[in-house]
Amino acid sequence: MTENSKTIALLVAAGQGNRAGGDTPKQFRLVAGKAVLAHAYDALAAHGGMDAIHIVLGAGQEDTARNLLGDRAASFIEGADSRRGSVRAGLESIAAMGGAERVLIHDAARPFLPGAVIDRLLHALDGAPGAIPALPVADTLVRGMDGRIADGVPRDGLFRVQTPQAFRFATIMAAHRAWDVAREATDDAQILRAAGHDVMMVDGDEGLEKLTYPQDFARAEARLAPAMTVRVGMGYDVHRLAADELLWLGGVLVPHDRGLAGHSDADVALHAIVDALLGALAEGDIGSHFPPSDAQWRGASSDRFLAYAGERVVARGGRIDHIDLTIICEAPKIGPHRDAMRTRIATILAVPIDRVSVKATTTERLALPGGAKVLRRRRLPPSPFPRYPDAMTDTLLPTALVELAEKVIIANRRAGRTIAVAESCTGGLVSAALTEIAGSSDVFEAGFVTYSNNMKAEILKVSHDVLETFGAVSIATAWAMAQGALKQSRAHVAVAITGVAGPGGGTEQKPVGTVVFARAERGGSPDKIVADLRHFGDMGRGGVRLQAALCALELLLPDSPAP
Repeated sequence: MTENSKTIALLVAAGQGNRAGGDTPKQFRLVAGKAVLAHAYDALAAHGGMDAIHIVLGAGQEDTARNLLGDRAASFIEGADSRRGSVRAGLESIAAMGGAERVLIHDAARPFLPGAVIDRLLHALDGAPGAIPALPVADTLVRGMDGRIADGVPRDGLFRVQTPQAFRFATIMAAHRAWDVAREATDDAQILRAAGHDVMMVDGDEGLEKLTYPQDFARAEARLAPAMTVRVGMGYDVHRLAADELLWLGGVLVPHDRGLAGHSDADVALHAIVDALLGALAEGDIGSHFPPSDAQWRGASSDRFLAYAGERVVARGGRIDHIDLTIICEAPKIGPHRDAMRTRIATILAVPIDRVSVKATTTERLALPGGAKVLRRRRLPPSPFPRYPDAMTDTLLPTALVELAEKVIIANRRAGRTIAVAESCTGGLVSAALTEIAGSSDVFEAGFVTYSNNMKAEILKVSHDVLETFGAVSIATAWAMAQGALKQSRAHVAVAITGVAGPGGGTEQKPVGTVVFARAERGGSPDKIVADLRHFGDMGRGGVRLQAALCALELLLPDSPAP
């Protein structure tokens, strides 16, 4: 094929489209998840008769067009201030590249181009220098004056002109060069006729109507909606808090005394949205596209990751209908930053802000392990045992504590179970109660008392990430302690306790008297978490330790109520 036997499409997309509403030029707006420009390009490319497609853009628009078109093999030409000037620039560029035999000049604002219309145009060029698609006018036409009907206009011989318009390249190029630039033309057919050439008409198509006003876009969305499928993706991410780090959440820098640690800026909110979008596309997760092992992503802004995920949706012909983000944290307060986050996410994804929801909640001080899929909280009944302010009687331990310990030993012996205990705030009080019972060694396998976080990590193998992220007094830590007690012994069941016995050490979120319990059973599902948080109040260190020990012993009973 020689250069002059080519058929080239010139896609004109240099306008601003102000009548369509919004701040985005209409050729870049999304319809059914894909840019208008991409719809028009794909329609031309799908015909198979185009040897090349050149796109005429306004100044500074190329980067936007490239992002929206992805890997489509388009070339770009900078246009002018008018449509005629933009077409002329496109034709001159084609001429500089060697010319063509035929050229189709098409407006990107008519994105839904049937291949049959192209067939009719190319066939008409076999016997004419130019051809246009047109539809007869079916509506009554009138002239108006001052808001009133003046004269009727006969419809006979009137047609609505569409694009693409097809021409012999050399002929339309010469006609444009000869055109008086002091005048503007309504279309390229007018320019060809002014040069003395005939222009043929072929049947157009109702679906080829121009997108001009907001209601046109609404109709286009409704037209394409039945062809789209709904996909839902879910994302989840967690990073540990660390000193000397900035706290980025939802694309917004949030003032706080600590930040999130990670390879990039560790914005868990944006990371979760990225995973949700990639999940809906079945394209892996954020780590497969931006691996932490790659040094180029060290300290990178998560805006880049989210923009990439949004571009992948568009490239696959998708549309982001709604983003629903829930941030789970105890601090800082998300409310003051919610609107800024919504705005930032909407901007990055190029969607209206009313499609972005940002919510926040706490765990009610129950920090959850990152890997847990199901949380089953055990609500302990009110303790039937009296509270002992001084925690001392004539015996070594309070009678109620020893009696319950004996009940635990007897019940587990009958059930053929062995038990273990991992203690922090109680300081060995549960183990002491169990060992008060004669013969307890055939049931009581091991007792681990770990006050410091280092010992929790070293003896019970509690992850430093869990301790640093959730704290020593948390469901996550208690659960890890109970699991560790099982792994470090041969017990069938283990109970862990961690809390703030006082008199100091409490915080607003975890005051003195806060105690967390967890129970793990060998062979049980790692997703079935039996845990609870209790607030005994500031009843003195001895009182808190005693109540905590009583609750822990109850959890060791084999006939404890199911969670």
